[in-house]
Amino acid sequence: MKKMTIFSVCMVLLGLFCAQGVTAQQPPEKADKASDPQAREMTVEVIKLKYISTIDAMTLVQPYLNRGYGATIAPNVQLKMLTVRDMPETIRKIKEILAVYDVKPLDLQFSVELIKGSMEPGKTDPDLKADSLIRELQKVLSYKSFENIGSSVVRVQDNSRTEQRIGGLMGEKKENFDPIPIQLILSLQPSYVKDGKDELFQVDVDLRWDKFASGKDTVRLLHTTLSMKNGEKTVVGVSKLNGDDSSLILILTARIIR
Repeated sequence: MKKMTIFSVCMVLLGLFCAQGVTAQQPPEKADKASDPQAREMTVEVIKLKYISTIDAMTLVQPYLNRGYGATIAPNVQLKMLTVRDMPETIRKIKEILAVYDVKPLDLQFSVELIKGSMEPGKTDPDLKADSLIRELQKVLSYKSFENIGSSVVRVQDNSRTEQRIGGLMGEKKENFDPIPIQLILSLQPSYVKDGKDELFQVDVDLRWDKFASGKDTVRLLHTTLSMKNGEKTVVGVSKLNGDDSSLILILTARIIR
C-alpha cells in the first residue's frame, strides 16, 4: 500500500512537470490589437494650410509623428498642403496644433517721423516744439533746433519685412541756399509678443541713406532691434550726418490694426 502511494505521488508530480513544460513551450498570445500602436490601422489625410508656411507647419508637427510605426508626412509647397499618414488620434492632435498657429497674421501700422536735430541755433518747427518727446530729447542731447525732414505711414504684417523709401528736404531755404534733398530707405520687420496684458513688438529696424536715389550707393545710418508697446511713441536711434553737428533722429509709433 505504501509502495502504491509513493508511485501515485510520483506520477502526479511527473504529470504536473510535463504540463508546465508544455505551457512554457506554447507561443505567447498575440497582443491585443487595440493596445499595439504598430498593429493599428493607419489613415491618410490631406491638411490644407491657410497662412502658415508648409516648412513651419512641418517643424511644428513632426515631433508628434509615430515614425517608429511607419508614419509619414509630405509637404506640397505650391498648394500649401500636408499629406499625413498616421494613426487617427495623432492626426487629430496635429490638426489641433495647426489650428492654433495657422491663423491670419496681425496687421500692424508704423507712423514714421524723421527729425533733424542741430547743435546750432535755428528755427524749430511749431509742431515739434509742442511734442513732449522732442522736449525730452532737447534736454538729453542738447540740441538747439529741430527740423521735420519727412514722415510716412508703413503697414506690414506680423513676422514680415517691408521696405519703404522716405524722402524730404534738409535745411531752410535762404537767399544763397536751397534745401538739400535726402532719400532714405527704411526697412522694418516686427514680431508681435503677448506679455501678460502688454502687447509688445520686437522690431528689427534698418535705415539707409540712398545718396544718389539709385539704390546702388547706400550708407547705413542705423540698424537695431528694439521692443515697443502698442501705441507707444519711441525714439529708435540717432545718426550723424555728413560729419557736422547735425543728426538724424528716427521716431516710430506702432499700432495694431484691429
